[in-house]
Amino acid sequence: MSDFFKLDRNIQLRILMMFITVAIGSSVGPNMTIYYVEYMGALVTGFLLVSVQVAGFIAGLYGGHLSDSWGRKRVMLTGIALMVVGYVVAAAMNSPYYVNPYVTFIGFLLASVGLSFASPAEEAMMIDVSTVQNRKFIYAMIYWVINLSIMIG
Repeated sequence: MSDFFKLDRNIQLRILMMFITVAIGSSVGPNMTIYYVEYMGALVTGFLLVSVQVAGFIAGLYGGHLSDSWGRKRVMLTGIALMVVGYVVAAAMNSPYYVNPYVTFIGFLLASVGLSFASPAEEAMMIDVSTVQNRKFIYAMIYWVINLSIMIG
């Protein structure tokens, strides 16, 4: 654990954000299929889930391109902002007073696109600020954090 605190602050923050993001996604994501089937039916839900994956793939490609021209920090902040806005919209559309599954879908779509948009810049930043000596430890830590957050989520 003391090796973790010796890492660059950017890496520590990325690992913490990865833990939070994956924990939220793995706790809410699987239940969204059931939620959408209840309101929209199985066929529409299938198309919606595929569209989220396709949009995430495209956002990842676009985010990778823009991280070179805009800069990594700007791409990461834009992606994280999209993710936060998406989750807030999805949560707001499922209050005790108002439920709108269509806007909820848009919120989760935004969150997924934001996460995918920021991922290439985050990966590049991890390579930039790590050294050859600590890179193996960093990726082992990321592997454990992802597994732990999925288990918790």
